[in-house]
Amino acid sequence: MAAVLALALPLVLGAGPALAKPGGVPAHQYQDNDNPGGPPPGRPAGPPHKKRHEAPPPEVQRGGPPPRGQYAPAHQPQRVAPPAKRQVKHHPWSPPPGQAKKYHYRYYASQNVYFDPGRGMWFWLEGQEWRMGAELPGWLRVGSSFVTLTMGVDQPYRYHPQVVAVYPGGPKAQTGPPPWAPAHGHRAKYKYRYYPANQVYFDPGRGLWFWLEAGNWRLGAELPAGTRLGGSFVTLSMEAEQPYQYHPEVRRYYPGR
Repeated sequence: MAAVLALALPLVLGAGPALAKPGGVPAHQYQDNDNPGGPPPGRPAGPPHKKRHEAPPPEVQRGGPPPRGQYAPAHQPQRVAPPAKRQVKHHPWSPPPGQAKKYHYRYYASQNVYFDPGRGMWFWLEGQEWRMGAELPGWLRVGSSFVTLTMGVDQPYRYHPQVVAVYPGGPKAQTGPPPWAPAHGHRAKYKYRYYPANQVYFDPGRGLWFWLEAGNWRLGAELPAGTRLGGSFVTLSMEAEQPYQYHPEVRRYYPGR
């Protein structure tokens, strides 16, 4: 009777002995030598345990920030389109592509004069004919304003109508020699220095001055006392021994200040 009570008492108190596996080892301490680290026999095998330090492979994303833990791709510089090539305006007198021989002319639109600095040659219009030479005639003067033209011909006046259409001459354009100029082929007998500001002529060859006094022309080896010449002078070539003979025409070409 006492033996029966000793066996029943642990059952009533809920502290019965744990079921033992073969060999007297409790279930929570059992280890299978053939399956170390595996589940105890009789327990279904679950999915393999994932290590905490191993993250799942990131998914490939299109656009937006990269997944956390990944480096952003290197910055790609923005491509800049190359500057457009400057288009050179083509004129009728421009040399054709590939032509090696070119001529560069200075064109003085107000006088219809060309100058080739490479050859030292001037081209000017006299009457209705073009002339050329190493120097301009005495009656023709050019200013400091010009445009540079590149041509493929050695005679720039061949394209003069086209040039005038693009660069028209000013109000002082000259198409021929002035009335006092010597005829073509004739050498001038006299060269005068004319001072437009004073309306005075001087002939260095003869050493004579010509000036206006009370509406009449005077001449002499010296100017009247107190006469001061102002400004610059222009050289005029004439065949007349009295320069004031053409004074009205000279004044239209070279008005005084």
